[in-house]
Amino acid sequence: MARLSVLLLALIAPSVPPKVVDQSQAAWKHAAATDELSLLLGTLNGAGKPGRTPIHELMGTLNQELQDHKTATPTAKRILERRGEYDLGRAVEQRLFAMIGERKEVAAAELWLQCLKAKLVAKTLAEGGVAIGRVVVEDGRLEPEMVLAQMPILPDGSFAGEIGSFSKPIRFRAVGYEEIEIPLSGHAGDVVDVGTVTLKPIPAEKAATLTGRVALDIPERAPAAMSISLQVPKTNMPYIGFSPRRRWPDPLPIAVDADGVFRATGLSPGEYFVQINAKDHAPYTRVVRLSPGKELDRGTIKLHTTDLGHIIGKPSPTLGELPWHSDFTAAMRRAAGEGKPVLLMMVERNSGQWIALEKGALSDPWVKKCLAPFVLVKALEDKLVEAKYAAHDSPTIVFLDRDGVEVHRTSGNQPAAVFLGHCAKALRAQGLDLPEELQVLVDRKVVADQ
Repeated sequence: MARLSVLLLALIAPSVPPKVVDQSQAAWKHAAATDELSLLLGTLNGAGKPGRTPIHELMGTLNQELQDHKTATPTAKRILERRGEYDLGRAVEQRLFAMIGERKEVAAAELWLQCLKAKLVAKTLAEGGVAIGRVVVEDGRLEPEMVLAQMPILPDGSFAGEIGSFSKPIRFRAVGYEEIEIPLSGHAGDVVDVGTVTLKPIPAEKAATLTGRVALDIPERAPAAMSISLQVPKTNMPYIGFSPRRRWPDPLPIAVDADGVFRATGLSPGEYFVQINAKDHAPYTRVVRLSPGKELDRGTIKLHTTDLGHIIGKPSPTLGELPWHSDFTAAMRRAAGEGKPVLLMMVERNSGQWIALEKGALSDPWVKKCLAPFVLVKALEDKLVEAKYAAHDSPTIVFLDRDGVEVHRTSGNQPAAVFLGHCAKALRAQGLDLPEELQVLVDRKVVADQ
């Protein structure tokens, strides 16, 4: 089962040409005195050595050649001339034959590789099959490649992808168009050609609307920039997720007026990722679901400033690096001797969340100042400390009293105001006063201490 999982991951991973091969593989390739296509076909037909020929890398190399205008046409001709050496079924052959007749050799070769990848995934999992077809956008305002689906769509609209079940449909959607659901039941064989999928502009009565207002902690830092991205429709895959793709639609910009009001109309129903940014404010990100013919009013969306000095009303202090202890035992002796609380941060090397926290909240001058009451400990891959205080993420941040008893915890990267909220909660839990600046932030409800 582990071997099948490795093969599946290799097949669905983004295709990248190999840069380094092991000596045995290189020797075999040299001895075979052939190219990637011959290697690929030989492996598929059992001529290669199992486990030594990376099928996904060979397909990746061929895909790259098809993307290069210098090599696209000769590579496509080689693939199409030899496609009969591995049978993908009559449905695939008929579609390829039609594309060749339309002089779409490069697109046909790309489709052959997509079909091959999909069939290998379905065969590996012994589940589902392959769906092929072509997407057409009725009014021509959108490139077919930008239509969202569980499988990538080629520039000419052709597609092929693995499916998990013939009893479930496959779906296609794009902003401003009706979502298309294609049933697969009743088809015979493991490869189904669903024909032409035509996306039509969404009628006004079915379109959705998104409205609301953006409010900034510092209004003069406006304007806010807003965008939304339609999400991939519900998939019918033999695994969780969807196939990688070379291109994604750009986020749709939404106008926000001087008063912060926004209104986006003519939207397709479905899930959207919403992002709002403004200078010196933490970004707002949410996923919202829009219903057919309905208006979703998000009300007032509050963006909190990251400029804590503006709220405190003082110029930012100039402070050096935080005084982290690396020796947990020594830090606890100091905490006990000075009667101070402890902030323990447990981290792993190269943790992205930890690096982001260090560059973000822990570099903020006001965060540094508000950490003055704490003895700071950074436990870098200290297994004894991690076991004692149950570290599950990197970073895991545990607030302790002077005796090493946990009073509060949090984890991961977070904005400065959120991080300071955890500091305030830890101090409150021990009956300790907040630093003056932190108290101001709590009083003005920029930081939550409850």
